[in-house]
Amino acid sequence: MKQIIVVAILAALPSVAAAQTSSNPPQATGSVWLDLFAGPDGAVVYPQYGWGLDTNVGNFSGYGFVEIAPHEPFFTNHLVIYTPKKTPWFSVHTETGGIPLESLGFFQIAPRLNVHETIPALKKPMHHLFVAVLPHVVGIRPDNLLIAGATNRFTVSGIQMSAEGYRRFFGDGQPDYGEYWLLVHPQKTKHLSFGAFLLHHGSRASFSVGVRVYQ
Repeated sequence: MKQIIVVAILAALPSVAAAQTSSNPPQATGSVWLDLFAGPDGAVVYPQYGWGLDTNVGNFSGYGFVEIAPHEPFFTNHLVIYTPKKTPWFSVHTETGGIPLESLGFFQIAPRLNVHETIPALKKPMHHLFVAVLPHVVGIRPDNLLIAGATNRFTVSGIQMSAEGYRRFFGDGQPDYGEYWLLVHPQKTKHLSFGAFLLHHGSRASFSVGVRVYQ
């Protein structure tokens, strides 16, 4: 069954992309940022990027990173997501990544539920909130349930803040994995935010503080 779902999704994507017309050219956006955190367990170096391509057949978007963190292997992951115009609550979610220094990789593809699009009241506080059930397709990543979300900026005592994070739930006794950020965005430092970062892997948690540097 998993193979049938994957083949059906992959077969549909070329026809979707071909439907884009030259009379309405795609609108592209992109950004890069760097997280630098440090704590009792060591330093976290976390370059990240995001992009979006809005077309008349839907939105293509992506996110990716490389990460160096205490007690974790050097890791990279790159997401590409397609969201149809008429069904913004649904996306096709893909992930490609691995552990480059050990020549280990993976690819996964699955449907995704964009919860913030199904409940309009969530759009004001949340930038995004989604759930994806990712089956094992190729490589080292097993089946997992991914829950991820991020708030829009909110104000506490005159200070702008935001929160974001995700958690992966693995089966077969494998430890879950999650990462969480709480960020402060001073008005005078447009390209610099300050915050705290929590990495949670099974029974181990690593807390650090630092900065996020924007493009």
